[in-house]
Amino acid sequence: MLERDRPGLRESHELLQPCNPAWLAGIFEVGGAIYFEIRSTRKESGVYTYSYPFLKLTDKDPNKMQRFQRIVGGRVNVNKRTGSSNWYIMGKSAVDLTTNMSSHAPSRRAIIEAFENWEVADKVERIGIAQEMMTHNRIDIVEQGDYEDLVRDPDFLAGVIDSRGSIYMCELVNASKNPLRRGLYGWVFPKLNIHSTNIFLLEALKNEYGGYVGVAYRRGEEVKKFNREYVSENTSAQWQAGHKTCKELAQMVGGRVALLLEGIQLIQTSSTTENH
Repeated sequence: MLERDRPGLRESHELLQPCNPAWLAGIFEVGGAIYFEIRSTRKESGVYTYSYPFLKLTDKDPNKMQRFQRIVGGRVNVNKRTGSSNWYIMGKSAVDLTTNMSSHAPSRRAIIEAFENWEVADKVERIGIAQEMMTHNRIDIVEQGDYEDLVRDPDFLAGVIDSRGSIYMCELVNASKNPLRRGLYGWVFPKLNIHSTNIFLLEALKNEYGGYVGVAYRRGEEVKKFNREYVSENTSAQWQAGHKTCKELAQMVGGRVALLLEGIQLIQTSSTTENH
């Protein structure tokens, strides 16, 4: 079964707006998916099998995915079953998008290299490259030390926050007992959570900025997410930053965040203990 020529695949899902490679790496180091699709099509002349690179980013907020599309190109659709919005790009455009971020993406280097090999391979070789990567697990090839310098990079950190950051205001009701920390309804402060299956990246964030990492579920456990049940391939966790760290991080990434603008503004304008 050979890959057939697919006119338009290289031009489909049009890329590209230039974007910061460290920011883009942060997006896909903490979340998203980078992999090969393998497809077969039956025609009168026979069955044709072909492969192509594929990038996907999923979020419940459609506005967030539409902003991402405006920055890097690609397309966005809505999964009617789960209600989530999916950004995606494929083929040559996926290769172009990932190539520049390789030096900032430790867990993605193997698949990015496979993308580059796919681009120059013949039809038979492309199928073999894609099949070889089907069992690849990016978390198995990295360690915490790979992220020590990256988490200090404001652009990389902005991508991490944009991709899997959750920013909201929290009220500590019993803080109103202390007159120095008394607000109208108690002590109100911002919180930042970052969810990921890249536990090594989360631990690096904790070591650099404090906070704590809590495990949501472990590898091999049954999980329900976006109304879909499956067995987890990797451990999933979240890093939670303290309120002082939120202010520090917002100052670092404020001009670099592109998808969570309102959340960063919320931190920058919020009151903390220093204001009471």
